[in-house]
Amino acid sequence: MLYSQPEIISHYFDLLKREGKRYSKKSLTKAKKATPGTVVLTETSDGQRLEATAKPGDWLVENQTATKEHYLVSEATFSKKYQLRQALGDGWGSFQSMVPVYALKVGEKDLEPFGNPNQLEFKGPREKSVVIHPGDYLVIPVDQSEAYRITAKEFEETYVSIKESK
Repeated sequence: MLYSQPEIISHYFDLLKREGKRYSKKSLTKAKKATPGTVVLTETSDGQRLEATAKPGDWLVENQTATKEHYLVSEATFSKKYQLRQALGDGWGSFQSMVPVYALKVGEKDLEPFGNPNQLEFKGPREKSVVIHPGDYLVIPVDQSEAYRITAKEFEETYVSIKESK
């Protein structure tokens, strides 16, 4: 069964707050306006591939990780999440993510409520199917705007834990 974004956020947000940690991106992100119709293939260190087609207003984002994964972000989401730090030329800029996230490295026990302790399939932020496995991170921004999966390798290259104020 393919679960929706609201179902995943509803089920996991409190768990991520309770058992996960709050994180921010530790590295800047490279981005530029995408040309509508451009097909972007996101590949991760575990070989998972997602394909998306740019819509008008979308941004092409490149994380500064070993795999330099590329993905698309809608104009509305990008303008809420990112702040320009430096223009890089050819339309590219260096951006700082401004939205902290809650994240949890999921285990089999975290996937069991959905019927399969080895994987969970849900709609990603861009309506594509996302498959999360034990050892991956489930990430939900503090504003609960979306839920997504990041491999452990890319997550650890990209995020740093934020100390919670009591």
